[in-house]
Amino acid sequence: MSGSLKHKILSGVFYQGMCNAGSYALNFAISIILARLLTPEEFGVVAIVGVFVALFGVFVDSGFSAALIQKKELTKADSSSVFFLNIAMALIAYSLLFIAAPYIAEFYARSELTLCIRILSLCIIFISISLVQGTMINRNMHFHLNLRIVLISLMISGGLGIYLAFRGFGVWALIFQQLCRSIVSGVLLWFYGKWRPAMIWDFTRIRTLFRFGWKLFCSGFLDTLYNNLYPLLLGKLFNFATLSYYNRGSHIPSLGMSILNSTAGSVLFPAFSSIQHDPTKMGFLMKRALKNIMFLVIPTMAILFVTAEPLVVVLFGEPWLPSAPYLRICCFIFLLWPLHTTNLQLLTACGRSDVFLILEIYKKTQIVLIALITFHFGPLVMVSGLAVGNALSFVANSFMSKKLVNYGTWQQTVDLIKPLVCSVFSGSCAYLAICHLSGDWAKLLVGGGVFAGVYLLLSAVFRLIPHEILDILKQRKFA
Repeated sequence: MSGSLKHKILSGVFYQGMCNAGSYALNFAISIILARLLTPEEFGVVAIVGVFVALFGVFVDSGFSAALIQKKELTKADSSSVFFLNIAMALIAYSLLFIAAPYIAEFYARSELTLCIRILSLCIIFISISLVQGTMINRNMHFHLNLRIVLISLMISGGLGIYLAFRGFGVWALIFQQLCRSIVSGVLLWFYGKWRPAMIWDFTRIRTLFRFGWKLFCSGFLDTLYNNLYPLLLGKLFNFATLSYYNRGSHIPSLGMSILNSTAGSVLFPAFSSIQHDPTKMGFLMKRALKNIMFLVIPTMAILFVTAEPLVVVLFGEPWLPSAPYLRICCFIFLLWPLHTTNLQLLTACGRSDVFLILEIYKKTQIVLIALITFHFGPLVMVSGLAVGNALSFVANSFMSKKLVNYGTWQQTVDLIKPLVCSVFSGSCAYLAICHLSGDWAKLLVGGGVFAGVYLLLSAVFRLIPHEILDILKQRKFA
């Protein structure tokens, strides 16, 4: 790996890591406050609305962001044409969602959903206006700008949401919070980003980019549908409170995982793209990336699994205790997400969006079948099926990595054995230390302390700490 690329990756990991850590930590802190001011039922209403906004929002980008990043020689005509297309697609998506809102409300037998959907879906339009600006920032790996934008928009929108919740606005506190965030983020992207559109619309450029992007668009839509399938079914088959418990339980492990996973995803795609014609370098980079990510993800999921119940009570209060079983199940689900991300980023950077799409169709069909089989046995069994589906999806994703860079399922699994064994042993020690304690705070502090101490000791003994993590910690200045 060249020194310049390594420097960019380390810089990107640092700033994007800071961005994601700050984003998730601040967002999590806001959600803790809101959880004590609002009911699980109110969170469930917004969760259902958010599902449909997310599904229709996928059509706005349509895979063009990845195409702009992946293209070697990018022109003003390329980016400007995508800019105007994004806005047109957003207006179409909003119109369709506006018309569909009453039918969605009727499906869930909740008349208030109509207005909620029509207001919250305005986010689609606001986001479309700044999509290319964000894409150009990521293409140029200027991740320090993301840090400013995310933190400022979160602080402003979070403050508004908490104020409205305190004043008794209920569901609308959450809706206006999300609207505010999309608006503020868009304004800041225009302010900090240097890219500006030209009055150019070139259908030839769009068609060329779409040849690469359409498969990613289909994959993205399937992925979004898959990620929101369980909320859709839980809200319909059970109730909005059950949906809220599932969302809250999944939110906690996703906090720790997503910081690392999204950081790696944002940095690895442009990094892979820059060396896409050198399989040896790509394989080496992928191997080192997975070792770095999973060294941190595996113990994070393990300690969350051990301390699930006291953690839920301390953070959100007794009314949210039914979230604890979902939290434990989601620890297994999110454990594998970085593996999915890294393998799929490799496929995308190699220009194999066709294989990407085929894999997504296979995996999502598999998950739908699992959901149809398990929902009869209740929500906990149904969510447990996701963990099984994720394991099978990892095998499918890593199969192609073996062909592309000679780093497949078996090699990736072997690299995870040591941190997995160390995490299981550390988790067992933490459980034994807290199983007879009574206070929730005591369980968290003692369990966390024992786990961290044992895991770091084992990591030092078996030399598990990756060199790149030490390099990032030693890094003092980034260009």
